[in-house]
Amino acid sequence: MRPLRLKMSAFGPFATTQEIDFNLLGESPLFLINGPTGSGKTTILDAISYALYGETTGNERQGGEMRCDHAPMELLTEVELEFRLGDARYRIRRIPRQERPRARGEGTTIQQPEAELWMLDASGGEKQLLVARKVKDATAEIIGLTGLSAEQFRQVMVLPQGKFRELLMADSSQREDIFRQLFQTRIYSRLEQRLKERAAEVVAGLHQRQEQVKGLLSSVEADDRESLVARIEGLKREVEMLQEARVGAEETLARLQQQVFEARNLQQQFRMLEDAGKKLQALQEQQQQLESDRQRWRLAEKALALQPVYDRLQRALQSEETAQKAVQEAQQEFGEAQDKLEKMNQMHQQMKSREPELEQLKLQQQQLEGYVGRADQLRKALEASESAQQVFEKCRESEKRQQEKVKELRSETDRLERQYESHATTLQQLPDLQRELDALKQLQEKRALLDDLQRRLMQERNALTAAEAGKQHAVEILQEAEKKRMLLDQAWEEGQAAILARQLAPHSPCPVCGSTEHPRPARTHEMLPDEAQRQQAKEQVDSARKQLQEAQSAAAAIQAKLEALIQQQVEMKKDVEALAGREPDILASEIAALTGKVEELQRLRKSFGKQEQTRSSLRQSLKSAELRWQQLQQDNSDAAQSLAACKQDVRNKQAELPVQFSDPGVLDKALVDVDARQHTLQEQMKEVRETFDKARLALGAARATLDTNRQMLKERNREKDQQLVLWQTALADSVFASEQAFRQAGMDDVSRQQLGEAVRLRDDELLSARTLVREQTAALQGKTLPDMSALEERQRQLDDEVRQVTESVHRKAQQLMQLEKADKRLQSIFTEQEKLHKEYALVGKLADVANGKNPLNLSLHRFVLGALLDDVLISARQGLLRMSKGRYQLLRREDIGDKRRRGGLDLVVEDAFSGKTRPVATLSGGESFMAALSLALGLSEVVQAYAGGIRLDALFIDEGFGSLDPESLDLAINTLLDLRSGGRMVGIISHVPELKERIDIRLDVHTDRSGSRVVPVVS
Repeated sequence: MRPLRLKMSAFGPFATTQEIDFNLLGESPLFLINGPTGSGKTTILDAISYALYGETTGNERQGGEMRCDHAPMELLTEVELEFRLGDARYRIRRIPRQERPRARGEGTTIQQPEAELWMLDASGGEKQLLVARKVKDATAEIIGLTGLSAEQFRQVMVLPQGKFRELLMADSSQREDIFRQLFQTRIYSRLEQRLKERAAEVVAGLHQRQEQVKGLLSSVEADDRESLVARIEGLKREVEMLQEARVGAEETLARLQQQVFEARNLQQQFRMLEDAGKKLQALQEQQQQLESDRQRWRLAEKALALQPVYDRLQRALQSEETAQKAVQEAQQEFGEAQDKLEKMNQMHQQMKSREPELEQLKLQQQQLEGYVGRADQLRKALEASESAQQVFEKCRESEKRQQEKVKELRSETDRLERQYESHATTLQQLPDLQRELDALKQLQEKRALLDDLQRRLMQERNALTAAEAGKQHAVEILQEAEKKRMLLDQAWEEGQAAILARQLAPHSPCPVCGSTEHPRPARTHEMLPDEAQRQQAKEQVDSARKQLQEAQSAAAAIQAKLEALIQQQVEMKKDVEALAGREPDILASEIAALTGKVEELQRLRKSFGKQEQTRSSLRQSLKSAELRWQQLQQDNSDAAQSLAACKQDVRNKQAELPVQFSDPGVLDKALVDVDARQHTLQEQMKEVRETFDKARLALGAARATLDTNRQMLKERNREKDQQLVLWQTALADSVFASEQAFRQAGMDDVSRQQLGEAVRLRDDELLSARTLVREQTAALQGKTLPDMSALEERQRQLDDEVRQVTESVHRKAQQLMQLEKADKRLQSIFTEQEKLHKEYALVGKLADVANGKNPLNLSLHRFVLGALLDDVLISARQGLLRMSKGRYQLLRREDIGDKRRRGGLDLVVEDAFSGKTRPVATLSGGESFMAALSLALGLSEVVQAYAGGIRLDALFIDEGFGSLDPESLDLAINTLLDLRSGGRMVGIISHVPELKERIDIRLDVHTDRSGSRVVPVVS
């Protein structure tokens, strides 16, 4: 990371806006930040640190505390830094929490902290906004870009005033965190963790399989696999023996089943003989009925042979009877035909006497037909008059309806005009009502905001009280922890001299001063604190400080929120006065009532345009209706004149006809009446004549029918006599004594056939029963009925025996299968255990070694960091040897100290004068500064040398040069000057005069009563 441009406003002692363009200092400058004490030299480093992380270099002051008291109120305190990371350029801007003037009105308000981070293009223009406002997001983004936290940034890129020994004095754990970030060595930590996790997984797998073995052996009730195998072999032998027993029992059962089968067949034959005997006896008992049925059937068969002769006789008798009836009917019809002819003859004579009447009707018809032409003219005149009358009435009705319509339209037009004027007047109230409603709603919203504000004020006051109490508690804890750490550090530092004094030998040089005389060596009688106690004390201080910072941040955030809420309350003071005397319920009811009125007027306004269209349309309709009314009045007048002319024409035509025919309908009726009378008389005469002719014909036909029927009756009598002789002859030749006996013997075809079939079936059954009894008796000759109960009882016993043996075989086979399955699963688990043991032999060893379970108590990650630290110390060695004139060099401590703590990254210093190594804490102030400077420079070179490492393109040193003698100062400056060849920027903050003489590029900080300012000086 290399700063390019720094802009500070009202920050620290700088009352105005100060901008520092580091590009003006050159590509790889060594520059001096020079100025009197308190002028603001360190503030420049604070501004860089605050811009990046929101913390100053010493982390002793918050951003809000950096506000310049001399700055004008309208100038905000803010810091803007433009920097480069590799080939990428960024700009970050931070504003701390502060009080500022209100944008509108008088008074002040609280400016909340903000942060803005941009990625820039090559020319410095804005390319992408990474963070818009949130402070925490900007800090997290910077940590992700640089790879350094705020504390690590201060340790490797800034040697703050009074704290340049922190990196040098850092313990192994702190140095591990720094190097992990700088060299991105987390992969080794992940490798350690992965090996440890895999080893744990293997161990868990072994434990799991051991439990599975125990569970399997327990489920089969075996102590080990040997006993399980023995049980399997024993079960196999038992199963074989049981299977042999089952085969023998099944063979015995099969033989017995054959005996039972044969016995059941023999028993069935005895039952068949018994059933056949019973059936034969029953049939023999029915023999008499059988002979009776056979006799009836034989008589029915003989009656069937006589049936055709008997049927012909019956048909002849029926034909004779039918012929007699036909003769009687013909005689009756002949008498009726004679009576009808006599009546028709009388009517025919009467019709001849009315022929003069018919001639008179024809003359009257000719006279009436002479009036038809004039009657037609009169009819047309009447039709024209009637049509004119209808037209006149229709016109008069249309005129009347149109008159009513005009009247209605005029009334509706007047009503709509009055309504339109009324609505127009009402709508003039809508703007005033809308403004009044908006004002009431604003009051209601302010009421809700005010209630919410008061509630939030109460919550924030309670939260602030709790936060202040927490902050006070954190201060007390921090004070106690710092006091404890200070006592431990003081005891430890005082004891270092005593530790060195114990190593002094007479006439040997002192490793500190080089003297061979030791008149008063340091001594101590107290127990010195060890590194673990000091580390624990430091961790307690860091934890307490972090807790205090969190409590301060929480309290500051709550205070800012509370002040903002109070300011809102002040701003709403006028609104509170406007709400005086207005209860929420009353205000809500007023708003509801007014809302109803406004909505009603808005609906009226929507319909107002439609009313305008309706009014215009109604006016047009009225105009059209009035024009139509005038037209109908003219049509009515024309129709009245036409009606009068038609009535006069009718009167003229009526004068041309006799008075009784002045109505054409009377003439038509007279014509129809004459024609009808004439037609009726003609039809009557025609009908009588035709009926008389038909009566004569009917009499002739009746005489012929009577003669024919009499002849047919004679023939039927002769045929009947012939059939009677034939029947009497056939009956005499038959077995029947009389016709009655014949009829009793007769049957219909179905009954006769059924009776014959029943006789034949019973004959067959009798024959079959006799045959079966004879055959079964012969077949069972010499045989006895078997004892089935004894045989079946023996069969049941053998069935039970076979079933028991089979169940035993299945049960033992099932047990054998379960044991073999368990044995197979055991073999599989033993195979898996063997694989896991082999894997643990490798993975477990690697995990132990990688996680520090080795003689050096050194993990893989610390081993890698140790190698990187060795490279850093090699790079730093030349600078320290040069500045210490060949006396000191830094080394990594490789021996094992306290095995309870992680080591491998502790530093010692080798003193060439004494030939011994000692802790870096034994170095004096000037020596410590040279060692820290050499370590920082070496770290910068090594980090950039490793691919993928974090680039440290800048180094800032705040004071420390005042502790060097002139010669050491000269050596240190020469060392820093050599860094320019590596392309790094080195900034030194000091007021040592020799530095000002040696370094040409400076940032001079001038100060007066109005504040400080920065002046670049480039020679």
